[in-house]
Amino acid sequence: MKTTAKRIIPSSLIPYCQTAWRIRRTFLRRLDCRTLSREGFISQLKELGFTQGATIYLHSSMDEFSRRVPCIDPFKLISMLKELIGEEGTMLMPTFPFEGSQYYYVQTQKIFDVTRAPSKVGLLTELFRRSKGVIRSLHPTHPIAAWGKHSRELVAEHHLGTAFGKKSPIFKMQQYNGLVASIGVQPRRCFTLYHMAEELHPKSRAMHYSADKFETTIINGEEKITYYITPLRPDRKRIYDRADRILQKEKILHYYTVKGLKFGVTHVDKFLKRSMELIDMDMYYGK
Repeated sequence: MKTTAKRIIPSSLIPYCQTAWRIRRTFLRRLDCRTLSREGFISQLKELGFTQGATIYLHSSMDEFSRRVPCIDPFKLISMLKELIGEEGTMLMPTFPFEGSQYYYVQTQKIFDVTRAPSKVGLLTELFRRSKGVIRSLHPTHPIAAWGKHSRELVAEHHLGTAFGKKSPIFKMQQYNGLVASIGVQPRRCFTLYHMAEELHPKSRAMHYSADKFETTIINGEEKITYYITPLRPDRKRIYDRADRILQKEKILHYYTVKGLKFGVTHVDKFLKRSMELIDMDMYYGK
C-alpha cells in the first residue's frame, strides 16, 4: 500500500515563512488597483446599514478607504454618512486617546481633556470628532463621539460606568436596533463589541481585568471629575478567532469585500447575547 508522508515545517523556520507570506501578501495587495465609484460606494453604504433613521457605530481605516474610493475625501465621507442616516439617525465613532495598552496608558496619563485630547484611532474619527454637531462622551480612555438624534442620550452617562458597561453608548444602542459596522478594517481587529462582552461577563472580567485601580481626572470645560480606571491586564492575550467563526457561521456577524474594500456589520443585541453564551460555554477565546 502506497503511503504519503506529510511535510512538516520545522518550528525554527515558521517565523521566516510567516514573514515571507506577509511580504508576498503585501506585494499582491499593491498590485490590486480596483476602485469603487461614488455611486457604487453609496450603494455599499446603504447595504451596510447607512439608511434613514439608523443608529450605527463605525470603525474605519482611512488609508484603505482613500485607496479604494479615491473620488471621496474624508470630509465628504462624513457629510455623506450624515446625509444617508438623516436627522432621525445617529452615528457614533470611537475616539480613544491612546494606542497600545490601556494598562500602561493609565499609569502615565493622569488627565483627560475631553475637548483637546485627539483621537488616536484613525484620521476619520478625529475629523468626525471635530465636525459640527458632534459630542464626545467623557470616559477617559474609551470616549465615543456621536452625532444625531440620540447622541446626547447615548453618551451622557459613559463616565458614570466602565468603558464598555451598561452605561456605555454601545450598550445603550440596543434600544435603537443599533449596528456596528466597519469599512476597510481587517476582520476581528475592529469590533469593540468583543470587549463589551468580556467586560460584562463576570467570568471573563475576573480573568482579563486588573485588580489595580488608577485615578485620573476628566476635564470638561470648567468641570473636573475624578475617575478610577480598572484596565485590562496586559499579560492576558485574548484571541477572538473562535468566536468570530461561530458568529459568522450563525450569520450574526457579516464580512464581505467589494472591489478590494472590506466591509463588516453586526447588530449589537444579537452579537452581545450570543457572545455572552459563548463565554459561558468556554468557546469565546482561542483560534
